[in-house]
Amino acid sequence: MIWKAGSREISLDRVLVMGILNATPDSFSDGGLYTDAQKAAQRAAQMAAQGADIIDIGAQSTRPGSRPIDAREEWQRLESVLKAVIETVDIPISVDTFYPEVAARAVGYGASIINDITGFQSQQMRKIAAETGVGCVVMHSDDITQLPDYTVAVREFFEKRIDDLVREGVSREQICLDCGVGFGKTREQEIELTAHMDRLRAGDRPLLAAVSRKRMTAYCLPYDTSPDERDHATTAAHVFAILSGANILRVHNVSAAVQCIGVAEKLGKL
Repeated sequence: MIWKAGSREISLDRVLVMGILNATPDSFSDGGLYTDAQKAAQRAAQMAAQGADIIDIGAQSTRPGSRPIDAREEWQRLESVLKAVIETVDIPISVDTFYPEVAARAVGYGASIINDITGFQSQQMRKIAAETGVGCVVMHSDDITQLPDYTVAVREFFEKRIDDLVREGVSREQICLDCGVGFGKTREQEIELTAHMDRLRAGDRPLLAAVSRKRMTAYCLPYDTSPDERDHATTAAHVFAILSGANILRVHNVSAAVQCIGVAEKLGKL
């Protein structure tokens, strides 16, 4: 399987690692650590050395209670960090944004992927994807907490959005799917979706698991934890995601994810 991302063709013959780089002061994990361009570039280089295949840069926190910012402020946070990271590492760079104007500028700087938590709801965002050939992470974020057939609802959303994108000129090979753990779902639903990702595949497109350090992992534990204490729980969730069909892990701890993939893929073949 190939994921087309601008001028790059990303092979999905193995599970890939997307390292998270938060250029934010208020993200739920590592907020404020990498707002400086030099520190962000150093962190990106470290993740690449540890085995990251993609770096995903976000300049706006979407954690509960975070302060929303407009496109202008998001770009002010992102611009120097993005430039420094692109100059430092030679792997695909993803930008986590739902603003079309930020996406367009980021692609102009050299970003290969747009990770949109609204699932490319904006027609303008879909137009940018069609014109640039950028990779698209389509995330599900609708509220399905009251739906009995929530797995079907997520898959049907993916199928419809793939059709929308293709109709507007986006290649199917540009599209990757994220079920949206932490958005519009109960913890039990998030656990079920992570453990059975194969049920969500639509149009034979790759699946991205974004569970790293999220509340879902803490929910499984008998005691409270801070985000940076959830790496072991995250690894356990990653194993089930991999064995149920995940093609990409979006992670904070790259080294742990690389080790997890190596063992899970080996044992999964037995």
